[in-house]
Amino acid sequence: MRLQSNNLATKCPIAVGLVFAATVFCCYGRSVHWKFQRQVVDQQGAPITNATVEVSAHGRSPTRGYGQTEKILHTDKAGMFSVDTSWETCFVTVSKQGFVRKRLDLDPALVDPKGFPSSGRIVLSAARKLPRKDRLDKLETQPIDINDFKQGSAVWVSFRPGRVRSIPDEKTLIRVERSTNGFRITCQPGTQGKALQYEPGLDGSMWRASNAFVDEKGLASEFVCPTPPQPSYGNDTAAFVLKSREYWVIATLSMISPIRPEDFDIGYNLSKDNVFVNDSQDEE
Repeated sequence: MRLQSNNLATKCPIAVGLVFAATVFCCYGRSVHWKFQRQVVDQQGAPITNATVEVSAHGRSPTRGYGQTEKILHTDKAGMFSVDTSWETCFVTVSKQGFVRKRLDLDPALVDPKGFPSSGRIVLSAARKLPRKDRLDKLETQPIDINDFKQGSAVWVSFRPGRVRSIPDEKTLIRVERSTNGFRITCQPGTQGKALQYEPGLDGSMWRASNAFVDEKGLASEFVCPTPPQPSYGNDTAAFVLKSREYWVIATLSMISPIRPEDFDIGYNLSKDNVFVNDSQDEE
């Protein structure tokens, strides 16, 4: 399941190269300040104390040259930790024995520093033994592109065999409408779902690992996946799960490029049950 992508790469590689070079140049020419705090909690909301927080900060400024600094932090009695660094890129990995670890990849090319929340929670799920893959877990799924997805517009989405249709058909599962504060998802008869939490900057494989076991409680025929009032590239990924008559779907809806904020993709995985098993599962 892809969380952040750029389908322009296959359509116009030269243009993408120029855009990337311009983006990198801009990043090199300015200092990026990552300053935020997080509370680490379990799935019931209880603080996780003495969790290890590894901070790896990398510099790419021409005035300072390349560099790297490593810092090891630990959460306090309230499960809190803080990061304050001016290096261009920052990787934060949170781990505790018995839980699935999470890693934030904070690169200004992927996450907008100005829109990155200064506070919030990081939820660690309990590490559990995974069952064998079922036949749908083994499928290699391709992201679904939704181009020109402006506010107020809606699309019908089918995940098997993964495509977007402008009108519903017998294989379509949901209708997705984009609004100013998120995405409203309406399920077809026989399908239910709910929004899942997604932390900005989170590494995709670890998000999948944390959501390998999906609770069936709270499923509804219509729900909203919220995003910030002023979403910015890399900070507004929405996530959800669906249960149909035949299979389950776990998915993320992300902006493809900051150049075209109306273009999105949906990355997803399928399973015969509410346990999603894939090669990128990561347990501590």
